[in-house]
Amino acid sequence: MIFMNMLLWLCLPFFGTAGNIPPFTYSIIQSIVTIKQRDTARIHKLCSQAISLRRDDPEGAFAYTKEALSLSDSLDYLAGKAQAWHTLGRILHSNFRLGKAREAYHKADSLYYILNLPEQLADTRNKIGITYGMEGYYDSSLYYFQQSLELYADLGQRIKVANCQNNMGNVYKYLGKYDLSVDSYNKALQSYAEVNDSGGIASSYDNLGIVFDLQGNYREALDYYFKALRLREAVGDTAELTNSLCNIGIMYYYLSDYEKAREYQEKNLELSKAIKDLRGEGIAYNNLGSISKRQGNAEQAITYYRNALKIFESSGERHAITDTHIYMADLFIKQGKTGEAKSHLDKALSLGEDIQYSQGVANASLGLGKLALLLEEQNSAEKYLVKALRLGEEIGMPEIILSAAEHLSDLYKQRGDFKNAYAYHVKFKRMSDSLISRENIEHLTRLEMQHTFDIKQDSLQLEQAKRNFLQEIRLKRQQRQRNLLIGGILVLFVVLLLVYRIYRQKKKANTEKEVLLKEIHHRVKNNLQTITSLLSHQGYAVGNVDIRTAMEESQGRVQSIALIHQMLYQSENLKNINIQEYLENLVQSIGDMVQSANQQITFIVNAHHAFMDIDTAIPIGLIVNELVTNACKYAFINRHSGKIKVEINKTGISDYELIVADDGIGIPEIDLSGTPDTLGLKLVFILAKQLKGNVEFHTNHGTEIIIRFHEIMKNN
Repeated sequence: MIFMNMLLWLCLPFFGTAGNIPPFTYSIIQSIVTIKQRDTARIHKLCSQAISLRRDDPEGAFAYTKEALSLSDSLDYLAGKAQAWHTLGRILHSNFRLGKAREAYHKADSLYYILNLPEQLADTRNKIGITYGMEGYYDSSLYYFQQSLELYADLGQRIKVANCQNNMGNVYKYLGKYDLSVDSYNKALQSYAEVNDSGGIASSYDNLGIVFDLQGNYREALDYYFKALRLREAVGDTAELTNSLCNIGIMYYYLSDYEKAREYQEKNLELSKAIKDLRGEGIAYNNLGSISKRQGNAEQAITYYRNALKIFESSGERHAITDTHIYMADLFIKQGKTGEAKSHLDKALSLGEDIQYSQGVANASLGLGKLALLLEEQNSAEKYLVKALRLGEEIGMPEIILSAAEHLSDLYKQRGDFKNAYAYHVKFKRMSDSLISRENIEHLTRLEMQHTFDIKQDSLQLEQAKRNFLQEIRLKRQQRQRNLLIGGILVLFVVLLLVYRIYRQKKKANTEKEVLLKEIHHRVKNNLQTITSLLSHQGYAVGNVDIRTAMEESQGRVQSIALIHQMLYQSENLKNINIQEYLENLVQSIGDMVQSANQQITFIVNAHHAFMDIDTAIPIGLIVNELVTNACKYAFINRHSGKIKVEINKTGISDYELIVADDGIGIPEIDLSGTPDTLGLKLVFILAKQLKGNVEFHTNHGTEIIIRFHEIMKNN
């Protein structure tokens, strides 16, 4: 073909202009041009066929691309070569051979630059940026995205500009630069909105939700996730629905609704498989693994994680590989397989540092710190936990800060460094209070109800339109009846409006009262916990054993009252306490605080699901605190095990009996006619008297105390 072109140009000087070319020669020239046009068109068609087959039939796609490259070489057709190299890059990219894909893209980039084709050059550089980002080379990724963005901006292609802004937001997110990430996503959102691109808007909503999710701002994250879901359902965007299903499932996981979380993630996995989205499959497997781990199914969890790791290793997505190693390590720690856990965490830390993945480095450091504490390697634990805390504060990850501060407080307490222990404990408590999830759960419920309502509303509006049409025909025939009907409806509407307004005012007043009461209980609980914390730290600083013991006992009493206010704050019923739940939590808390490491005390609590008001519950809690604490300390001396039973039985309309019994060594008979010697027993008698009750002691194969009392509110 090259020879024929040379022959053509050699002949033209002899024949002059086209009008002077002999007919035979002109037909040869026209035939040559036609053949060349047909061959270049074939190159474009081969590339188009290769693109369509790149996922379902990669081998066929490679064959078409190879033919296109060969034909382009024979014609010395640079545009065809560039398109063929770009096509090869996309095929390799789709099959996660990222390094090879990038080589092909670079060859296309060089040719498009020579040919001065800015749009194709921008497309290729955007693809190069994506491959660098998927492998964790974030600086190179940002460079090529910026190059692509500038070319698209010069061409006035606003949707592609927005795509680049979204891609840059993803890179900033992985680097932990959340402010820059949100700024990029908002720019993309504005660009998509200006051209009314629903798919782009939904993607930006998802991306913004992920950033707020990473920073612990679940309310803001949920708003964006449900916005994306509604928009994708409205336009029928099945391919991108996987992102919404995945993100909402993660929110349910954070809020401990594991069945809902599993439901959304299984839908995500099914849809990802249907559309052959390998990355989506890998993410779904990881999320299902985390859900199974929380539900106690370790074998199922490890199977899911291994499926995810296999997918991400084949695709070369190194930040996802880092996360999966961390998830697997956490599971192995819970199983006591410390060697396997450390191997996964070391891989995660090394890979995370290599790709500058701040979130992954923070999580891996936290895991290594906790593991070192478990193995009693304090110096190593301190190094990793301090690193995790620093990164958590730098990139704004509250869960990392919370966990690292808690473990550092425990570490310094073990060393006897109570100043640092207290400082980290204060940091832990502040972060803990900021992560109360109750409002998030209520907000999630409201959002889901609104989502369901929006779907039903569309159907109702259609039905309403039909009814209005029929009503209009009927009313034209019966003018007088219509006037009467409208008048009646107006009167009824005014009455209903007045009733509704009164109802809303009353409901608003009740709601504000409930919110105020909840806030009061929450603040009382926080203040009591602060007092408990101060007593605990002051106790460590006091050398006198008797004073320290007195402080510990006071700490238990304050904690029993704080627990009631915490339950009232978390309950919908601000009047009554679930005594069964309260006593279970109280007894468990006492056991954790009092019993020694080499003791195994079994607690049995049975309150028959009774409910009591706060004026009754507080004395009951203080009595149980005193009696169970004494039993733990003194009933099982020189014994490794024992049993303590706490029971409340109803004996009348407002009469009850409280039984606290142990199978320990027993205590001497107590003279009930006088005043007990110890402060604890004095307090028991005072509180029993407050409940208009009496106290009985029995010592037979242990100690049994029976207190018969009246519920205060009902008695009054």
